[in-house]
Amino acid sequence: MKISVKVLMLFIVGLVMISQPYVVSADSSDSETLLAALNSRSSSKIKNAAKIITRSGRLDDQIYEKALQLLQNGYADVDSDSKKVDELSWLCKVVASAGEPKYKAFLLEVAENTPSGKLEFYANQSIELIADYAERNQIMGKDGHLDPDLTSRENQYVNMLQSDNTALVKDAAKLICRSTTINPKLYDVVAEELTGRFREIG
Repeated sequence: MKISVKVLMLFIVGLVMISQPYVVSADSSDSETLLAALNSRSSSKIKNAAKIITRSGRLDDQIYEKALQLLQNGYADVDSDSKKVDELSWLCKVVASAGEPKYKAFLLEVAENTPSGKLEFYANQSIELIADYAERNQIMGKDGHLDPDLTSRENQYVNMLQSDNTALVKDAAKLICRSTTINPKLYDVVAEELTGRFREIG
């Protein structure tokens, strides 16, 4: 029997959720915390924030504007410092994660003018990701069947888990597994998705 990646990821989420306490979570979407990390001078904090941002759907505009500012101030004269190049490369992905075509011109400017070959590569890659992120953000932001008992972030997880986009299911698995608290209703969503998928392949 061939098991799809989506079924496997849902199964993993289910196992992790079983091992965690039934605690109703607060909304984990904290733009202020992410913005504070971007405003820090720590490359590790900026990169960690970028990883969260690029999996979190459409966030406040100030997040993307800050990423643009940091890129603007650093891409033209970045040297061979690998930490700085990594940081700016992740910021390119943050800008792309807004899913806004208007940012393509700026990323192209970065690619064409940075002295770093690595940053050029990731700026060009980020341009190609804008359309994908626009689709992801649309799925994650659906509000047709919101559960009033869930936070906005938890409803977003539901949209991700129910999507046919394998990358979104995987990201949902990562985000849920890393959550310190979980609303019990998410157990039901995972169980329903697993049951449906196993029926499809059975």
